[in-house]
Amino acid sequence: MQLLTVEHLYKSFSKHQNVLEDINLTLYQNECFCLVGSSGSGKTTLGKCLLRFIKPTSGNIYFKGKDIQSLKDYKMYVSFVPQDPMSSLNPHFKVLEAILEPFYIMSLAFDMKDLLKKISKIGIKEELLQKKVKDISGGERQRVAIARACYQIQSL
Repeated sequence: MQLLTVEHLYKSFSKHQNVLEDINLTLYQNECFCLVGSSGSGKTTLGKCLLRFIKPTSGNIYFKGKDIQSLKDYKMYVSFVPQDPMSSLNPHFKVLEAILEPFYIMSLAFDMKDLLKKISKIGIKEELLQKKVKDISGGERQRVAIARACYQIQSL
């Protein structure tokens, strides 16, 4: 099943600065996709378009065959893991609070036992859950950001 389709996507920030030019791609359900490129090649701009943070100049993005601009609940199905996890985590939250924050914001139900089982698979040990985000290592923070993104989407 086609999950995400990008057709002829363009993004310009001025008349003379085309950041994205004719981007086409298709992602299928359960497929892993990695986007690599040099600095300034448009990776972040493409990501922001896919997340609906910015609007493309032209082209279409479809999620399960529907234009993402028309989907009210689209942001519940996509998530983003920043390169610097501290840009998205409250340093004063305990790790468990940081992982659960999106659930509270979006009023989503979750199963605590299932959550603990899944996050242990990505290297978050139970004793880490009561530590404050500011007191854990960079690698542990990255796993917290990944857990937030992955578990939130899988719970829908």
